[in-house]
Amino acid sequence: MFPRLSRFFRGRRKRRVRLEHEKPPISFRTKILIRLLLSALILAATIFVFPLRETFTPPTYQEGMISDEEIIAPFSFVVEKPAAELDLELARAADAVFPVFVESRTGPGHQSLLSEISRATGSRVLLGYALDSLGVNLSQTTVRVLASRDSGQALVREAASLLNQARTTGLVGEEDAELLRSFTRVRVSRAGGEEVLPTYQVFDFLRLSERAQERGMEHLGVTGAEALDELTRALAAPNLIYDHAATEGERRAAREAVSSVRATVQKDERIVDAHERITAEQIVVLDALHEALRHRSAGQGQTAWLIPVLGRALIVGMFLALLGVYLRDLRRRVWDNLSHMALLTVAVIVTLCFSGIGARSNELHSFLAPIVMAPITIT
Repeated sequence: MFPRLSRFFRGRRKRRVRLEHEKPPISFRTKILIRLLLSALILAATIFVFPLRETFTPPTYQEGMISDEEIIAPFSFVVEKPAAELDLELARAADAVFPVFVESRTGPGHQSLLSEISRATGSRVLLGYALDSLGVNLSQTTVRVLASRDSGQALVREAASLLNQARTTGLVGEEDAELLRSFTRVRVSRAGGEEVLPTYQVFDFLRLSERAQERGMEHLGVTGAEALDELTRALAAPNLIYDHAATEGERRAAREAVSSVRATVQKDERIVDAHERITAEQIVVLDALHEALRHRSAGQGQTAWLIPVLGRALIVGMFLALLGVYLRDLRRRVWDNLSHMALLTVAVIVTLCFSGIGARSNELHSFLAPIVMAPITIT
């Protein structure tokens, strides 16, 4: 019974192994497609396994580090000033602009007022009428000084001299007096042109009062000094008007004149030498180079990676074509045997993968790539 069953199952068992001469032949088109597929695998491994270096990429350093290699500018580019440095220069340029004052064209009103007061000196009644008609309010001490003929005339002369000096040089109002304390010079626009004056020569009411006190103490005594101070302040009228629009225009022009470019690096100019300690200035230049490279890559768009890929594919394709011609003409047995072609492809791809890992790693040396593995395996 068992022998019959064994013969039954042995008769129904299919042959698992075919002899070489029993295999159906592979068509010529299929062989061509297989060879093209193997070539495409090698081409893809060559393109994508190795890092695609689109453009020159300088290393990244920090201040104080030692450079590993010499860095040469691949093209001309500009080094922009850092934002903090540019803002500081813009502020300094604006602060360096002197305030602009425009001289008033109106006549010196204090002369007519002093003339009326001068005619009324010596008489307290006439002086009171004159001051009321002129709208000038003075203290009783000053009125007593003016009521005396001699002291009144001396007070009027000193006031006229001081007010004429203030008007000739320039007198600013109380609201603009702070500008004189914030700047060393001011620009005055007069009918005959512009001039730059030191601020200590320009009068404000505080300086006018100080000068009145000095001259009064020198020529009129203590009481006369107080009267001169009060009289000049009551009759003084500012004749320098701050021109905010002109000042801001000049400051805007000064800020626009500040260049945002620190320097221009020419093509093939050395940025960093090998084995050199990196300075802060070189860090700024390297950052500008990285920024310039990003702008160039963004401007190129898809061509930034497409052109290197096409170039690498062209070179590898030429080598594969030469290898195919060599195998077809001089190693026909390998060319006709698809198993040998597959072994050749695997050996090349494995070698490329190990070499690509070494190329992407900074810690592995390039000599560790198994370049001789493929020839030994194929041989």
